[in-house]
Amino acid sequence: MGEINIKLYNPEDGWSCTLDALQLSDIEFELRSNHLWEESLTYGTIIQVVEKQEPDNSYVLKAIRKESDFYTSRFLLNSNTDQSKLRMIGDEIMELGGYWEVVFGGYAIVNIPKDSNFKLDERIKSIMG
Repeated sequence: MGEINIKLYNPEDGWSCTLDALQLSDIEFELRSNHLWEESLTYGTIIQVVEKQEPDNSYVLKAIRKESDFYTSRFLLNSNTDQSKLRMIGDEIMELGGYWEVVFGGYAIVNIPKDSNFKLDERIKSIMG
């Protein structure tokens, strides 16, 4: 099975989204991106779903099978952020086996392996001008 985009729906909270995920079985996925505001659905989390539902082929979230092995940090970038240095930090995070993304042009979500001693706060402060 491979990496795909899944449409995910949570009827309890009334939200839906599309996330990158690695399909582990017909009903289990390992998330490869982060939900914007649902803090339990982050990179590396394994979820269980109910098979695709009509009319839009969304999977209904059933349970979290395994929490992520990554610390997740979220923060707003300011207009003075040095973008080239941000990309360098992102490359270092990826080399550690982590993940990072910037959405809406200034909202950063970073996933760092729990066994890493990477000093994210210090590094981000140094590039925020």
